[in-house]
Amino acid sequence: MTQDVCKKCSMLAAVVTVRSDPLCADCFARFVNTKVVKRMEGFRTRYATAGEERCLLLPVSFGVGSLTLLHVLDRHLVQQCERYGRTGYALRVLYVGVEGAERERLAMLREKYRHPVTVLPLAAVFESADDTDGADGVSGASEVDADADHTDDADQGNGTDKTKDTQGNSTEAAEKLTTLLAALTPTSTADVISILKTRLIANYARRTGCEAVLWGSSTTRLAETALAETAKGRGFALPWHLADGPSPYGVAFHHPLRDVLGKELTAHAEIVFPELLPLVAEEVLPRGTIDGLMRGYFASVEESYPSIVSNVVRTTGKLKPPPPGVARCALCSLPVEADQLGIYGWGGDQAAGRGAEGELCYGCSRAVPAEAAALLR
Repeated sequence: MTQDVCKKCSMLAAVVTVRSDPLCADCFARFVNTKVVKRMEGFRTRYATAGEERCLLLPVSFGVGSLTLLHVLDRHLVQQCERYGRTGYALRVLYVGVEGAERERLAMLREKYRHPVTVLPLAAVFESADDTDGADGVSGASEVDADADHTDDADQGNGTDKTKDTQGNSTEAAEKLTTLLAALTPTSTADVISILKTRLIANYARRTGCEAVLWGSSTTRLAETALAETAKGRGFALPWHLADGPSPYGVAFHHPLRDVLGKELTAHAEIVFPELLPLVAEEVLPRGTIDGLMRGYFASVEESYPSIVSNVVRTTGKLKPPPPGVARCALCSLPVEADQLGIYGWGGDQAAGRGAEGELCYGCSRAVPAEAAALLR
């Protein structure tokens, strides 16, 4: 904390130093809000037809990034409504996980914000027959909406056969997920779970007609992703992971927090909306993982050299996506050339027969053993 006068308003006492500038709480909140709103220019009210709001999906992990984004956008929508009498978009909130594990946080979230909140189990990603051909290919995902009481009146009249089929699909999907994760090493588990969450979120966005997915990734988190995915063998996918715009999943990806550092998000949560701090769940990464190493590295770099973090994101943002591949990885669902699937396509002393692992991109083939790759078919 500092006792300097705020550099922006020159009136109030500064409570935080942001990129060498001392700022008061109000100016700091305005700083973060402006960074986010500038990235939402394409969703202004002038681009929205009255009565036809575009729907955007915001996945929450109960990390400081996704919660900050939800808080800022909620205020943005309130301001749009007060100024123009309508909003440029509507938000849907999605949490992937077990509702019982986060029951209190979900209840607080639903009480604080008016947006519909849906809960999906991770296993729902395996309930889809084909998650690459658009919304019609996604089926059977169990969900809980904020406005629903865990069941839908329309579903109650569809007979017991449909219920049994749905329960059977859910059970089979849960068993498949359990078997897959049991076959992975501890360091690969977090990687595979993250990939499956991305697939499920994109599937749900398409199925519900959402125009885009809004990720709560800060500049620091995007820089971590850039180096981590490259080290894992998925460097070809960086343009899709980091850029704002169309994705191979059939729905656009946007990162409204891409101009805000991770430490700034933490300070924003502590200073601007401390009442929401109980919602924040600390993410614990397994020791020795690539993600954990990158997290620690950039946490130290952003303290003294924040420009380095920003440069990593800006540089990788200039990368162009490769030409669309004719094949898709069975795990991450990203397009890749058929002759570059698996370790086989990249040569090396492990270039044995293709087998099931030959349906994976190089990075995923290093994370999923051959005997478990067949589960992804």
